Amino acid sequence: MKIVYLYSSLPEYRKEFFYLLNKQLKERGHILKVLYGVKSSSNESKQIDRDEGFESLPFAIKIVYEKGGLQFTSYPGMFKAFLEEKPDVYVLQFHVAELTYWRIYRYAKHHHIPYITWDCNYQRPELGGLQVRLRSKLVDKTDMEASVCLTYGTKLRDELIRKGRDEKDVIVAQNTINIEKIIAERSPLCDNRDFNHPIHVLFVGLVKGRKYLETAIEAVASLIKEGHDIYFDIVGGGDMFETCKEQIAQLGVNDRIIMHGPKHGEDVKRFFEQSDIFLLPGTGGLAINEAMAYSLPIISTEGDGTIIDLIDGNGYLLNRMGDVDEIKNAVLSFLNLTPTEKQTMANRSKEIILQRATLENMVNKHIEAIERALQKKGLH
Repeated sequence: MKIVYLYSSLPEYRKEFFYLLNKQLKERGHILKVLYGVKSSSNESKQIDRDEGFESLPFAIKIVYEKGGLQFTSYPGMFKAFLEEKPDVYVLQFHVAELTYWRIYRYAKHHHIPYITWDCNYQRPELGGLQVRLRSKLVDKTDMEASVCLTYGTKLRDELIRKGRDEKDVIVAQNTINIEKIIAERSPLCDNRDFNHPIHVLFVGLVKGRKYLETAIEAVASLIKEGHDIYFDIVGGGDMFETCKEQIAQLGVNDRIIMHGPKHGEDVKRFFEQSDIFLLPGTGGLAINEAMAYSLPIISTEGDGTIIDLIDGNGYLLNRMGDVDEIKNAVLSFLNLTPTEKQTMANRSKEIILQRATLENMVNKHIEAIERALQKKGLH
């Protein structure tokens, strides 16, 4: 059978997933093709890329229309490629502003080609009013008509079941990265940290508004001024970088809260290995998985809805994004733990990520969804 994935982009971390997925699909006699968008000045598609161990075909993203912070885009050539592939099942992360997806959806519906949605259904807070209502209606329509729904976590699964989806047709594939590889290659010290030294809080990711880093900086600065022996390392770049840097200077804590800029490879690995707790006060997701693979306790919000499944005795789940008092209380609670209690929390992070969010588990759940869709269509 031919399985086609429609994907808005193909970041490096996702290539390992598709490589392993392709391997398992081949063993079952299926063929995988990934059609995805890429930023380019040209509207011409590139050549098929087989170097990553799976076949993929990129298409330039074209901005068709912009309104209220929402970009309506298309992928010239993707619809034609979809027709040529003649998939038996297709899988998509449905974004209502991607017009090519709607064209494919209408064609596939007319020709009875089943599809699988793969999403977390995160709703950007800056969208409001009519945009939110329209988006919800369209997303509900695609979710309810999908052959199978793959969700990033249990929150969306439970919502879909409440709306009437059969629980057999809603499968949780906890969104993740290759945490197995991280754990295999990390320092043994991650299993036995020395929590008697000054505590290092870590953030890794894009420094942008929805991360609410400015509130984390304010909370940690307050603890520093109260005499707590604590550092806050912020690793990453973004449009809020200079704003955060200026805030740190104004608070007079440059020696304790440090903006390191983007780091990669061994450089960022050292931060994960040498820190004591990971803090993400806003949206995000996969940075949490990476931190847990390094046995770091976590302070975070529910993010896109997936973090709820990953915070269970290994940290603190914030109720509100960017709440200074809540962030401060969570950090203070961790500071007041004994070294043994801190290590127990750290060990729990590794235990949870291995139980609930390995790359192998994610691949297996996608296979389960594909087989379920083929079975419902009578092809398996």
